[in-house]
Amino acid sequence: NGAINENISVTLDVEGVYVYNCTPHAMMAMVGVIQVGEDSSNLQSVKNSAAQFKNTFVMNQTRLDDYLSQLK
Repeated sequence: NGAINENISVTLDVEGVYVYNCTPHAMMAMVGVIQVGEDSSNLQSVKNSAAQFKNTFVMNQTRLDDYLSQLK
């Protein structure tokens, strides 16, 4: 979590797939996906969690699915 209008820095040193969101704009599906390294063994778990999370979106319902579908 960062403060409004402030940059944050995060170091991801464990390979896998990560989803992040802008908390104030989560309902508009302001989300992103980061894949660290080649290991995507947690992708199905992320997709399962995303299925519940995207129910909170008021718009852009497919954005997170679209991002996740680009991963192997």
